[in-house]
Amino acid sequence: MIKRGEGVQLIHTKDRLIGIKTQTASEIIYEMEEDIHIHTNYSLYNFPFLYKDSAYRLYVSNLKYSREFPQDEEDQHSGRYYYVDSGGRVYTVNPDGDLEIRSPPNYDLQKFSCITDRNRDIFTMFEDENLYIALASDSGIRVWKNYAPYFSVSMTTPNEMYFDGKRRCIIAIDSHQISLIDIDQAIGDHEGNVTSTKYVTEEIKGVAIDVYGRYWVLTSNGSINVYNVINKSLQLVDVKSVSSEEAWNISESVLYDILILSTKDGKASFGHIWTKFSDYSHSVRASIGHGSQSWSQLFPMGDYSTWVFGWGSETLQVWDMYTQEFYTRETQVYPLRGDPGLARSKSWKSLSPNRQPLMDYLLGEIVT
Repeated sequence: MIKRGEGVQLIHTKDRLIGIKTQTASEIIYEMEEDIHIHTNYSLYNFPFLYKDSAYRLYVSNLKYSREFPQDEEDQHSGRYYYVDSGGRVYTVNPDGDLEIRSPPNYDLQKFSCITDRNRDIFTMFEDENLYIALASDSGIRVWKNYAPYFSVSMTTPNEMYFDGKRRCIIAIDSHQISLIDIDQAIGDHEGNVTSTKYVTEEIKGVAIDVYGRYWVLTSNGSINVYNVINKSLQLVDVKSVSSEEAWNISESVLYDILILSTKDGKASFGHIWTKFSDYSHSVRASIGHGSQSWSQLFPMGDYSTWVFGWGSETLQVWDMYTQEFYTRETQVYPLRGDPGLARSKSWKSLSPNRQPLMDYLLGEIVT
């Protein structure tokens, strides 16, 4: 059952400070240099996202209702990474290395066999007049174009990848290294062009992108290395930091506000937010964790600054910083990555996820 949070307060002062208070957030204060125009009919009920339960069943939800996707028994352990394209099709890679596509209106399952190595489900996508799929492999990265092999890159197997659609490149991340791969420079022997690589001493926990197209790389000691890309080369332009508690993950919103989740004693504790409207000049701290479990997932959704949090395997929370919509689902959750909120691809300009087919499927046969 999902309940909208009560006791939410939005406070404006003459100094343009805003205080926000929710059931789990103690308070968050930030300064906006620019007004946010929110439509009165805006509601997170209008935005679908994907989630899995502990039995690995995949659902689409709008917070009010959920509906399960068709799935074969043998496919219940299919991947963690999910993307939605401009046709409303849902993509993932299963542990056998097969690409799985669910297409509207009924979202029946279709497979393309063995496009990457077994037990490698990390992938990312980019769509223009062609469809590019980059997949982690035992030897590095394989890139497919329109479902046919395009080129490969020999490198350390990445832990995370994103297509930067504006620059037409892939940013690939392993534990201590980030690399930039130009998708338009594949040469005859199908070895892709790695245009830039940077080594990071501390373990990399995640990456986000800001409104200027800079990459924010979060490390385990709370440092955030901010890289600009100049002539396809990574240039370190700033270093920010959060408090010494363990940094867990980072994500941007559709509005390019950036959130970092941190832990205390290994438990979900708080977040730090840099807003686009403050030009990322300072962060604010929000007590959004309840401290009894660890974080399990983080991804954006909606059209403003909305994030989906996972606490342990039993709680899913959705919170929008501006509209103050707040929901909690008490359910067994299997954490997802990629773009299950149909929002991160928009920030990275890699896909234009079509929400409407998913909403049509959801509301065609709803389950409370």
